[in-house]
Amino acid sequence: MRTRVIIGVALMGALAAPAHAAAPAGPWDAFNLAPASRTVSPVGVLKTAGEVTNADGLTKGGSTSLAPGASVTLDFGKEVGGFTQLRVGSGSAAPNVALTYSEWSTYATPANSDRSNGDSNNEPPVLYAAPAGATIDTGKTQPVRSAPVPSLTGANWIWANAGANNSAPAAPVYLRETFTVDDPAAIERAVLRVNVDDNHVTYVNGVQVATMGNSFQTSAIADIRSRLVAGTNVVAIRAVNASVGPAGALAKIVVGTREIVTDASWKASTSEQAGWNTAGFDDAAWSNAFANGAYGAGPWGTFGDPDTSGAGTDTRTTLTAATAAGDTTIRVAGTRYLGPGTKLDVGGETARVASVAGTTVTLAAPLALPHAAGDSVWQANSQLRGGFRYMTISNPGPGTLTLDGAAVEITFAPNMADLRAYPNYFYSDDDLINRIWYAGAYTVQTNIIANDTGRVWNPAPALGWNNGAVVGELGNTVLVDGAKRDRTVWPGDLGISVPVDFVSLGDMVTIKNSLQTLYNHQNAAGALPYAGPAVNFIGNSDTYHMWTLIGTATYYQYTGDKAWLDAIWPRYTRAMSYIVGKIGSDGLFNVTASADWARANSGGKNIQAQAIAYRTLTTCAATAAVAGDTALADSCTQKAATLKTAVNASGYWNAATGLYRDTPTSTVYPQDGNSLAVWFELAPSPAVSRAISAGLANRWTPVGAPSPEKSDVAVHPFPGSMEAMAHFEAGEDETGLDLLRLEWGYMLNAPYGTASTFWEGYRKDGTSDYNESYVSAAHGWSAGPTATLTFYVLGIHPDRAGGAAYDLIPHPGSLKRVEGQLTTPGGVITHSYDANPAAGTFVSRYSAPAGVLRTVAVPTYGRDVRVYVDGREVTPARTADGYAYLNAVAGAHTVSTCPVSSCAVGDVGGTVPATLSLSVGAASFGAFTPGVDREYTAATNATVTSTAGDATLSVSDPGHLINGAFSLAEPLRVELGKTVWTGPVSNDSVPITFKQHIGARDPLRTGNYSRTLTFTLSTTNP
Repeated sequence: MRTRVIIGVALMGALAAPAHAAAPAGPWDAFNLAPASRTVSPVGVLKTAGEVTNADGLTKGGSTSLAPGASVTLDFGKEVGGFTQLRVGSGSAAPNVALTYSEWSTYATPANSDRSNGDSNNEPPVLYAAPAGATIDTGKTQPVRSAPVPSLTGANWIWANAGANNSAPAAPVYLRETFTVDDPAAIERAVLRVNVDDNHVTYVNGVQVATMGNSFQTSAIADIRSRLVAGTNVVAIRAVNASVGPAGALAKIVVGTREIVTDASWKASTSEQAGWNTAGFDDAAWSNAFANGAYGAGPWGTFGDPDTSGAGTDTRTTLTAATAAGDTTIRVAGTRYLGPGTKLDVGGETARVASVAGTTVTLAAPLALPHAAGDSVWQANSQLRGGFRYMTISNPGPGTLTLDGAAVEITFAPNMADLRAYPNYFYSDDDLINRIWYAGAYTVQTNIIANDTGRVWNPAPALGWNNGAVVGELGNTVLVDGAKRDRTVWPGDLGISVPVDFVSLGDMVTIKNSLQTLYNHQNAAGALPYAGPAVNFIGNSDTYHMWTLIGTATYYQYTGDKAWLDAIWPRYTRAMSYIVGKIGSDGLFNVTASADWARANSGGKNIQAQAIAYRTLTTCAATAAVAGDTALADSCTQKAATLKTAVNASGYWNAATGLYRDTPTSTVYPQDGNSLAVWFELAPSPAVSRAISAGLANRWTPVGAPSPEKSDVAVHPFPGSMEAMAHFEAGEDETGLDLLRLEWGYMLNAPYGTASTFWEGYRKDGTSDYNESYVSAAHGWSAGPTATLTFYVLGIHPDRAGGAAYDLIPHPGSLKRVEGQLTTPGGVITHSYDANPAAGTFVSRYSAPAGVLRTVAVPTYGRDVRVYVDGREVTPARTADGYAYLNAVAGAHTVSTCPVSSCAVGDVGGTVPATLSLSVGAASFGAFTPGVDREYTAATNATVTSTAGDATLSVSDPGHLINGAFSLAEPLRVELGKTVWTGPVSNDSVPITFKQHIGARDPLRTGNYSRTLTFTLSTTNP
């Protein structure tokens, strides 16, 4: 096809591929919880205390003012984490501001942050200087100290009964002491210090000011000046002895120059009465407390005086010698928590530790500035708060505190330029299910942290927290257990969080970094750590050792990273040799290093360990085959078969309950072991798997599936994630969806939770099952449904034997519409489907690159069905278990079914004649101006229609524009916006651009210059 036109032009630009392969935009984006910016502002106010003006001002771009002693608890609407930023108003008159944090609203209080440090968990408000007009950034601004801590000398250990220093009942007691204040405004200092064996909540005039759990050596400190009133005041302590044994409460209150100590003048009761902690309560009927020993007496002894800034103990030291610009070493007063990689603030200059020897710290780079002896050396990441929804801002007084801004600078997932740019997605016709998928993804995203922002531990700070530990030893990021705590790589947690990461974030580099960090701490015997730095405990957990091995195989399957597998292989084989040595002559695995997730019976031959061992062996067989170690592959295959036979012949199975016992003689039927037996295919048959699914579902509670292996009241989403996988693996799809809606729906909708992330564990009454506020509310091991929904409901499932292929086997349950995608090493697999069980029809639309997808299956709903691929009826490769199976074909295809009884085949069609059609419009440069150097342009469009398999558009030699005998000096130029089509096209508009340059000295003849061009549309595949 040829077309002629008097001049023409063309222009078509191609969009560059995005740097990050984000999933396509769609309605699913409404469920993505990741913030659009790393700077996140609060969206609401949970509560206030005291005199607060314009409490919601900080949520609306305005100001909020707090009188002395007042506080406001800001709500960020979801889990966040990072460094706090505050803007102090220009008219603010308070010297300091105090901050506390909480994930659950239950524990949001100005008295302390929710527990996180792993030992004393004494985390009082952190104080910062707040001069008018200042900006506070907790990653750059160091905390300040409050009033000096009172010495405990002169105070006595008191209780409600004599001899409590030897023994007291496991019960609470109530202690109180009144005192008078003439003029609170005249009091310059009012500080309370209290220690209790075992735990306490302390009030001043009915307001909680301090709390502490299970750490009598650690003092709770509170500045109580703003809580005092003119006249009678009261300090009241609810003290609890957690178990029969010694008990006591010890306190000193300094009010101005007066000291009030615990002694026999205090009042005590063993029963709680209304108003007991208020000054107006009549305690005349209460007995006097018993003084059972002065401070320093046994069994408690003495303990050190803490810092009162609320910041983590030992997060700050000083230079003991001056330094010059260019120095690479510094001498400091203390080096606790300093190690290679620790980020420092040295006199206001950022530095990083290379090594530590005694009190000499070698830096990774020379100092740029000189610093004087006595200058501060501060661990700059220490005050990062890893996870919270609520932040309470308090004014310790005196003076009014005014703030013009409050925000958090997000630090999680530091390797993501766009926190919302997930490469994968999931979407269905059930909004709750969609919320669950994205909340799981967000939970794991909050658990991806920079290597130098882990929690210090062993020992933990006596006071406050410190998130400046180096917990990763490869790359820049690791996947830890929780956003708030422990901020450490835990192998068991990876068993759930790695698949979740893969199906949502696709961040496998972080997984490699995490696994490498664990392998770096393998001991000579081959044992791997219970957890990464700073926990470690190498060789004390057989199950977590095996979870690392499973994680290794999983990482390879998800990435195909053979180079890393080869590098780690000697360590992997040494770890395998170590662990298979614990398989006895009976074929069963015997746990001798029993640290585990939290289950009560974690040693011996428990069923959970058998399932984990079986998975370790089956993944070993696949991984060893890839590594070319056929001997190891064969050995693992044989041991796996033997173990499976042994388990199912050794008395674990109870047909009456349809569940495995924890051990052959146990009366506990654990959630973890039964779920893993199905998920990891230890169960001997589909019938047994279905029985386990039913047995587990039969005991659900109103808030989720129970975890009896921990306790009678436990509901733990870690084994719960295993159970979710198990129901779908057993083919009980609706049961699986019901569990997701029940347990994970409960966590999302609980009014006190984060509404965005999943919890570490809770009880049947919905309360924390991890030492009250110590519970982590953003814990990756609880995010399993995200992987469940992609692998089973969407149906894109990795090869169960550990190979590189994927199978497409959807499990819709009651869902009618599902779509999503999964990015694999071989490319992106997309899938969407419409399910209609009542009609017996199913329509699946998928696309996959060559060599990635092996099998496509569609539900038959137990009927005889016709199967169509791209509209043509085909015969399935096989039909079994309620599915018709087809061999997958690369590219985009539609597979549909309908019952034989209700659908018939009829042909309809039409023909398309061979067509090549091209039309081109005219174009004009307009008037040429003589004597002016200028580039002229003209434009038109070509319209292309082709039924051929390909088509090419070309243009003849443009030559020169001609006016009679005259021609322009320079040739005409033609640019086509598009020249090639790889398939049929109809009415495709192609821009054409014409360009003509005329120089200032080029002669121009009066009249019209023109040129006839020939445009040709041709094909090689008609």
